[in-house]
Amino acid sequence: FAVSGLHPAKTFDEYLQWVRKDADGRSAIGIPAPASTPEFLVKQLAQRYQLDLISAPYKGSAPMISDMLGRQIEAGIGSVLDFLQYHQEGKVRVLAVLGGQRQPWLPDVPTFAELGMKGLEDMPYYGIYAPKGVPAEFTQRFAQALTESVQEPDIRKQLEALGLVVDPMTPTQLHQRERAYAAVWKRIIAESGFKPQ
Repeated sequence: FAVSGLHPAKTFDEYLQWVRKDADGRSAIGIPAPASTPEFLVKQLAQRYQLDLISAPYKGSAPMISDMLGRQIEAGIGSVLDFLQYHQEGKVRVLAVLGGQRQPWLPDVPTFAELGMKGLEDMPYYGIYAPKGVPAEFTQRFAQALTESVQEPDIRKQLEALGLVVDPMTPTQLHQRERAYAAVWKRIIAESGFKPQ
């Protein structure tokens, strides 16, 4: 969750105060795509803080961030990778992140859990999948080779520079993570009242 670098809020709580006092309890928050994780996060924030927060969908992060830089929109939600360079340059200010712990490249930015909003501790993740029926022996060998590769210092450094947390999983762990993540977001989507169109 980030605001324009020109926005007066320096913390997420200050952003909430700004919405209540200076924006009459209503504000649009940019999201990079409709029906995406950021849209449901906007709904969660609106419910949690009793504010009229609405999603403003864009066709990707680039136009959203462009409008944030020009302050045509005050806030936006996207991946850390989308915001990281702009945050470091002071052009946007990341105020909160998903996850159970602070992200290493944004050590001063609290998680939503730290701010009192529980249930958003599970981070989005990347997985590599194979078609059904691929022999288990192959997937185990592939997973082991991938784990060894991403642990190589040069590769790990490049991935972390992209804003990624390198935490390899076995195929079983990936399956468990996928099920847990799906359960969390199924609940969030149901509570939001979202209807597919």
